[in-house]
Amino acid sequence: MRHSLLIISVIYVLSSCNFDDRAKQSIVPNNSVDTVKIAKQKEQAKYFSDLATTLKLLPIGNGADSFELRLWVSSMFVEHDLMILTFKNQTWESHKIRYYKSEDGVTHFKEREIKTKFSINNLVDSLKVVDFSSLPSQEEIKNFKDNIADGVTYNIEVATKSSYRHLSYHCPEHFAKAEINNKRFLDIIYLLDKHFRFWSPICVF
Repeated sequence: MRHSLLIISVIYVLSSCNFDDRAKQSIVPNNSVDTVKIAKQKEQAKYFSDLATTLKLLPIGNGADSFELRLWVSSMFVEHDLMILTFKNQTWESHKIRYYKSEDGVTHFKEREIKTKFSINNLVDSLKVVDFSSLPSQEEIKNFKDNIADGVTYNIEVATKSSYRHLSYHCPEHFAKAEINNKRFLDIIYLLDKHFRFWSPICVF
């Protein structure tokens, strides 16, 4: 009887230890994942900051004077576009810049005329209902896998005096039917395209 009680006690102690180990593991954060994510965000922020400087623009990673939205549209085989929507001096302004890097490594750019019937006021009114803060970047979507090799990549920067948000999506139109965040982001792209007329999505296969 004493032998049986001893065995039961040993099993109980081991089980308690295992439970404690599991509890500790669930409490300890996965710092390696966070470190990789933070490093990638810093690398991305530096890239767009340097690119903005190259295009004679002020980086907005630390905030904007009042409000500024930048949409970077890029693909492997075409010139790139940058759309800018700003609010300053109580006035809304929009600009479209086309840029590319030549074989000698020099970045060339030129502001292009915006031809549209969808006014800037219509665009601003439509954007007011968009909740950028609740929309994750594509790589942050749980269990999402991007299986498209080429196509178009969209990067949106949204900055105010006290906040900054960066969202990046690759071929959202390909995934929009099956994943809600890609659909939400694609709706923003379509909305911006109404005013800026920059690109027709090409990732639908």
